Amino acid sequence: NFQISEHRAALRDAVAALELVRSCASAEAVAVSAAKALGCRDDAVQRMLEPIGGGRILDPGAPLVLRCVERWVRDVVTAWEDGDFEGPLPEPKHLPADRYLDGLEERDRDEVLKKHLPEYFLPPGGTGIVKDPTECLTLMKRWEEIFSSQEFQEKRKDLWAKQGINFPQRLQATRAMVAESLAGVLEPMGFAPGQPGVTRVVRQMQVYWSADRRCAAKALDLEELADISLADLIE
Repeated sequence: NFQISEHRAALRDAVAALELVRSCASAEAVAVSAAKALGCRDDAVQRMLEPIGGGRILDPGAPLVLRCVERWVRDVVTAWEDGDFEGPLPEPKHLPADRYLDGLEERDRDEVLKKHLPEYFLPPGGTGIVKDPTECLTLMKRWEEIFSSQEFQEKRKDLWAKQGINFPQRLQATRAMVAESLAGVLEPMGFAPGQPGVTRVVRQMQVYWSADRRCAAKALDLEELADISLADLIE
């Protein structure tokens, strides 16, 4: 597959081979080459390889059914295409239906799964969309109300007063606090719960911060209230 430039299929086959025999050097070489051809940065290749070989990506009960591997590769490549090389790798998703639908064409199989298991086709951050600068500014004003509330400010002060944690731990705790505080605003809009939803909405809002003065000014206000760069909310 790699020799005929089907890089995604080559990566799938190499991952499956490494799940069965982790010491297979030729399969690892194909995986590395295919990943780079699909846009993976050199420094992110090793991160991709780390979970492979642990028996979690390939279905151990049906090692010839590669749909679970295809799904994992798809999610990994999607993250690379979005420029996300440092976030957590996607969790393998094993569906019992993979074994029963293995003989179907890709389109027919997806139609069956979308009908009966639509949640597996949702993007990791949800389906929410910030459509334009006006909607972005309106959303940011709702964030401002939350960040300026007594409850949020007390949580923020308690976190910064906490002893015995380093900066990365404090940053992670701040992200979690922000995600929890914004859940009531973001989830009704279709953004996923927790950090994935916050990451998705912030990536969309960044477009307007760089193009709209009002959005850019409001972003600075929010950063001051939350004690965190909004770009650091992306995980």
